[in-house]
Amino acid sequence: MRDDMAHIAPFAGTDGIAAMRIVAKHAAEFGIDKNRIGFMGFSAGGRVTMSVAFYHDAATRPEFLAPVYAGLGH
Repeated sequence: MRDDMAHIAPFAGTDGIAAMRIVAKHAAEFGIDKNRIGFMGFSAGGRVTMSVAFYHDAATRPEFLAPVYAGLGH
């Protein structure tokens, strides 16, 4: 299972970055301040949260992070 996750985990991180990009792009439409967007995830979602923390760019930088029970793996 660990080998399978090693192949899948990068895609989950990419999805997290894409989610940040979509929310920022549509912030006005969603009625939120694009300068107050964060990311939160539990367990495997915590790992996605950490991927956003480590691999964001200027357009996808979160203002806050909440990785809860994040499994970072090896």
